[in-house]
Amino acid sequence: NMDVSMESPIRSCTSNLAEIIEKDMSDITLRGDFSQPCILPFINGKHPDLKSISIHTVNLLLNRQELPNFTIIDCRYPYEFEAGHIKNAINLFHKGAVEEYFFKSVAIASQREENKLLIFYCEFSSERAPNMMRFIRNLDRYLNEGSYPSVYYPELYLIEGGYKSFFSDYKYLCEPQHYKPMLDKNHSESLNFYRAVSKSWSIKWKKGKRYLMADSNSQRTLFTSV
Repeated sequence: NMDVSMESPIRSCTSNLAEIIEKDMSDITLRGDFSQPCILPFINGKHPDLKSISIHTVNLLLNRQELPNFTIIDCRYPYEFEAGHIKNAINLFHKGAVEEYFFKSVAIASQREENKLLIFYCEFSSERAPNMMRFIRNLDRYLNEGSYPSVYYPELYLIEGGYKSFFSDYKYLCEPQHYKPMLDKNHSESLNFYRAVSKSWSIKWKKGKRYLMADSNSQRTLFTSV
């Protein structure tokens, strides 16, 4: 029989090592590829698994040319975006549009060369933008599963408070300078339509199993910080 006195230290050592590795690689202060600390300062937001930045940090990004390249993604519906959005933001509100824009081969090559930061927001940054961030990270992990922990987009950020908060302090950095709520009574039909579009894309992804599903046997899924 195996000597228990010899077995316990080995198991203990292996367990401790796994805990150390997991703790280190899931450190939210690191980029998604765990290679170095994040460039932008982030704050404690409503979504602890995501890196949130303040509206003041976004203001600095928009006003200082020497800072890193970045893309701001507005995850609201088109009628909200067209009424007013953060300067230079692009509107991607469903998963199909995100895949097309960020994960086609040409797009990936361009984005990687520029090492862009991706910054997300929706009306309050409470649901649509956080969900899109998680989708992008999971898809990125899936596409790079053979070279873990490498990813195409190592730095993803969420604007805490969303467009509503940003607009209240930095209206002059919005184009046009207006804020239309998602639940605007004049856009109930548009709301239902775009919700249906978003839902249809989510269903397509689930049926096609084209996004990363959690696998309890895979170390890759242990580290979920974005």
